[in-house]
Amino acid sequence: MSKHIVIVGAGGHGRVCADTAEASGLTIHGFADDNHELGEAINGHQCVANTFEDIKEHCQPGYRMFFVGIGDNVLRQKIYTMAKELGYDIPLIIHPNATVSRHATVGLGSIVMTGAVINANASVAEGCIVSAGSSIDHDCEIADCVQLSPGVTIAGGVTIGARSFIGTGASIIPGVTIGEDCLVGAGAAVTKDIESGGRVAGVPARPIRK
Repeated sequence: MSKHIVIVGAGGHGRVCADTAEASGLTIHGFADDNHELGEAINGHQCVANTFEDIKEHCQPGYRMFFVGIGDNVLRQKIYTMAKELGYDIPLIIHPNATVSRHATVGLGSIVMTGAVINANASVAEGCIVSAGSSIDHDCEIADCVQLSPGVTIAGGVTIGARSFIGTGASIIPGVTIGEDCLVGAGAAVTKDIESGGRVAGVPARPIRK
């Protein structure tokens, strides 16, 4: 497999993905982003594509890898699923300063950033973001395209459903279940289960009025 990679998305998250990819030993071929001009320099790399058709020219199966560096969970899942169906090589990216137990599993298309910890028998599915300094303790189950913001602390046995967003510095006590498409506000302390689509904030976390 080629170690050259196209990062889809050149926003803040995409640029951090590029840094993390380079730290893990990959070579950035360029960014794909329709908000930048072709050839534009972005942190020392070029914008090589604006459309999905452009991307096909720069990221073919077995030629270059493809990684979705987009923070929006729904959009990231959509593009990631499309790329898988087209047969692109999509890596798992783990920063060398992250700690991932040999008894944990992390899916393709996910990124584990510097200082993050994933402990024994935790499972992180595909397309997830485990941001800098986040901690996932033993026996947690994190579904597809979940985003853990910087400094999130998840205790043992927690389950988080697909596409949920956990805000910066939030903490979750052992055994809690969070449904799909949930939002947990920054600094929240989650002490009870959250149904799918729930939005909570505060200490302890309580529902946010819509």
